[in-house]
Amino acid sequence: MIYATQTSLSSEPCQEELAYALNRALSSRTAAFPIIALFPSRVDERLIPASISIRLHVSITDADWKERVKAAADGRQPEIPRTPVLPYVVKQHAPDPDAARQGYVTVVEMRPRAGVWCPFYVAVPVAEKHKFGNPLLNVGPKDHVPGLPSMALDLKQYSRRVGEDDWFIEARALVEATPTLSYYLYCRELPNRLIFGVERTSVQFELNACA
Repeated sequence: MIYATQTSLSSEPCQEELAYALNRALSSRTAAFPIIALFPSRVDERLIPASISIRLHVSITDADWKERVKAAADGRQPEIPRTPVLPYVVKQHAPDPDAARQGYVTVVEMRPRAGVWCPFYVAVPVAEKHKFGNPLLNVGPKDHVPGLPSMALDLKQYSRRVGEDDWFIEARALVEATPTLSYYLYCRELPNRLIFGVERTSVQFELNACA
């Protein structure tokens, strides 16, 4: 292993050691003698010498760098759990000044990663209805919070039971939500849970995990 820094990569003794290791690795003609470069930070790939770039090089800024190094030494594939990608996007945003003056403290964005949600609806538990005041829901481009709606969407309010909970359907709207077009729910206080999407494929989301 070489601890690859600007100093070590330009050091003649270090280069000699690396050349010796490369010669040994090539002579063995097997994977039993791996060469690993460990970087203290991320480095532009174009700056990495060819003798290192074609072999394993790991940055300690990678949360799994220890497993990658150990796997290489053991001659196996690294066992790195993959973070599942949810089929939808939920984000929190700061409200615009006009909404903030009216007491709204956060805006929750919701959209699918693929496909279309139409008609769109969002639901909150009955016990948390007070966190919304008047139902304010707007639609706009992803990652860009629109202003307060100038006119009400086709909102319909009613209660329904989902599982063991009574949910209050805060709004239903006919404009479709897409991977590039989001719905934005204005909240006076962040609710604990939401149901959103369309009725046949709705999802329940814990908002304490919303970033």
